[in-house]
Amino acid sequence: MRTQDPDLLETLAAAAGCDYLSDLRLPAHRAALRLAVQGCAAEDYPTRQWQEALGYLCGASPSSLPADQAREKLLGFLGGKPARR
Repeated sequence: MRTQDPDLLETLAAAAGCDYLSDLRLPAHRAALRLAVQGCAAEDYPTRQWQEALGYLCGASPSSLPADQAREKLLGFLGGKPARR
């Protein structure tokens, strides 16, 4: 039996202490989310998941950006600078 790969939004929710994915959008979680995203490399998750996370958290339609650019844009939205890896 194959184990499911981790989901980026679920990982971010757990790191930010959110009980529900919808809680990720609350401003009170931005600092924790920023730290969680900074701790992830773009290659840790599929491009599609970075695009979906960006769309979900920013309230926009999912983008077609590559993973590294979607991560960078998400960090910008959360108020942080991308961590260089």
